[in-house]
Amino acid sequence: MSSHAWVEEGEYYCHCTVWKSKSGTWDASVLFERRIDHANEFVPGLRHKIKASFNSEDEAMTEAIAYAKACVENTKTGL
Repeated sequence: MSSHAWVEEGEYYCHCTVWKSKSGTWDASVLFERRIDHANEFVPGLRHKIKASFNSEDEAMTEAIAYAKACVENTKTGL
């Protein structure tokens, strides 16, 4: 089972994904894409996997969105 959220932050599109692991905890990642790159046929992106595991889907998604916003704000997307 997985859940997804799309966030526009600064000059980036952030695709937040959370999924339930086999152990029953929730994991999260964020895929970053630059808005300007969407004018091209090929859109490079970079995925960050959040190292922590979470007890609930809501907690994981809240953290993924906060992580995305913090990375954009601090220019730590890797793009």
